[in-house]
Amino acid sequence: MKDFELATGHWMPMLGMGTWPLKGEACKQAVTEAVELGYTHFDTAWNYQNHQEVGEGLRDSGVDREELFITSKVAKSSLHYDGVLEQGGGSLRDLQVDYLDLLLIHWPNEAIPLEETFRALAHLQDEGKVRSVGVSNFTVRLLEEAVAVSKVPICVNQIKYHPGEEKRDVLAWCTEHGVAVTAYSPLGKGGILTAPALEEAAALQGKTSAQVSLRWLVQQGIIVIPKAGSKAHLKENMDVFGWSLSIEEMERIGAMSGENRQLDTFDDLLHLSDKEIQTTLREVEMGTLAVALLGASEAVCNRMFSNVSDRVKTMIRDSMAESEGTAEKEIADTQTAILQIARTKME
Repeated sequence: MKDFELATGHWMPMLGMGTWPLKGEACKQAVTEAVELGYTHFDTAWNYQNHQEVGEGLRDSGVDREELFITSKVAKSSLHYDGVLEQGGGSLRDLQVDYLDLLLIHWPNEAIPLEETFRALAHLQDEGKVRSVGVSNFTVRLLEEAVAVSKVPICVNQIKYHPGEEKRDVLAWCTEHGVAVTAYSPLGKGGILTAPALEEAAALQGKTSAQVSLRWLVQQGIIVIPKAGSKAHLKENMDVFGWSLSIEEMERIGAMSGENRQLDTFDDLLHLSDKEIQTTLREVEMGTLAVALLGASEAVCNRMFSNVSDRVKTMIRDSMAESEGTAEKEIADTQTAILQIARTKME
């Protein structure tokens, strides 16, 4: 396996095992089998509620701690200084290890200052309880804010990334600023793996569509952490090194993101890049956006707010408060109108 050098000088394996949503004995067994196959990189999180099983699986494998790379994440609701310290320490206790190789902010929380969170992460790093720190699900704007306040290097941004859902603006920013990108859900869902671009490349390469998808990411320097509950799939996911996709194959697979992005529901706005969201918002009246967000998921609200200034964010929230009680049909109509604008901004 290949490794990626982080900004702290530590090395992170390019392939890891994602452990969401594994729990109980199945999680423990999968982790042990992964180590037997040669995996050394394991990704978990406080919210996964499987630290204990992951730790037990690693201990049962008999592998030395120094040979492992363990990532965990602090929950969105615990990003206050004391919360970070508590979950950092709790993760070590539950995993039964002395340090984490990487600790991430799982999801941004606009209600808690980033400076406070990174001060706590820096404290854990200074104490040797964490070797490197990073973020997850951060947009370019949030990454820039994080870099401005963090006293320690931000080493990783873990984001959803697969052939059907790219975030090229985030990848470009991270590459320019020396931040590693880890792709979670690297195999996508639904019919992604049956897309012609993947199936045809798989046939030519003598690989599976899943292996081609992972290779497409790794070949761009993106770390991958596919989840696999069976030994067969764990082994399949390892075969992404020692061969390469052609330029034509890379480009054709890369075109899938645009082909597969459909704006059918308001949640589909999450598939847009920051630039596409920003150009959409320029043509949406603040009152209209406020009404639409009344019926939006928390993830969509956070993504919209991450692309506006704090002053505008406050104004939108005030408008949302004033619009409470708006009829569901009106909310749906405003969301449809915004989707129509967004479709014209897709690159």
